Amino acid sequence: MKKLALLTLFSTTLLVSAPIVSFADETASSSDINILADDDPVVPVEPTDPTTPVDPVDPVDPVDPVDPVDPVDPVDPTEPTEPTEPTEPTEPTEPTEPTEQSQQSQQSQQSQQSQQSQQSQQSQQSQRNQQNQRSQRNQRNQASQQSQRNQVSQRNQQSQRNQASRQNQVNQQSQQYQTNQ
Repeated sequence: MKKLALLTLFSTTLLVSAPIVSFADETASSSDINILADDDPVVPVEPTDPTTPVDPVDPVDPVDPVDPVDPVDPVDPTEPTEPTEPTEPTEPTEPTEPTEQSQQSQQSQQSQQSQQSQQSQQSQQSQRNQQNQRSQRNQRNQASQQSQRNQVSQRNQQSQRNQASRQNQVNQQSQQYQTNQ
């Protein structure tokens, strides 16, 4: 149905417009028409060669965020102690035989001191281990960042080389075109 309607509309338009066009052709005389023409004929130009397509540039990988570094607890400075004046040595006294209680108290003091010393050494070792771990993490992060910077730099250099190569090709094609003319 739609085809029939379109065909009818098209044929009607042709029939109506044909007499108008022919009437316009008959009324216009050759003296009424001004033709603007140059005296020189147009010289045809040779078609140019198509340019080579540009290779797409690889997208840059996003940089992974760096883990923040744990802050180091500040250490309070210690105040220097004043030197003491040396005292005169006293005469040694003869040692007395230790009693059992004094021996036990000495042993308990020594064991307490050794336990405190061990705890202090363990605490210091734990702090050194934590500092070493932080240092190693920092070194890994710095190495990773340097590697990423190197990769970006290499990509930029490759991109610049590609652009220079394309520019050289365009220049050569332009020179060839100019010499051909």
